[in-house]
Amino acid sequence: MPLYGHIILIVEPDTSFASELQGAIDTDRGESSGARDPAAALARCAIFQFTAALVNTRHRDMVGKLMMPVVLYRTQEGYRSALVRLKMLLSAGRP
Repeated sequence: MPLYGHIILIVEPDTSFASELQGAIDTDRGESSGARDPAAALARCAIFQFTAALVNTRHRDMVGKLMMPVVLYRTQEGYRSALVRLKMLLSAGRP
């Protein structure tokens, strides 16, 4: 399932890993916006209407504040695992 038409929020403190996620989403024709911490992520939510969020487990406390489907991931799993789970979430009929 391509990510065309989806805008994904990425909450990831590691800029290198965030770049890998953004690159994979871009390659799959989706759009993304990254934030390094929960405060920046919530500020972006006031500007953009996201389809879903990819949130590093270090920031799991913010999940309840996001009004969208969320995939929690650990960087040790690699960006491909997070992307596969995101696609599964979106293809399950959720936004």
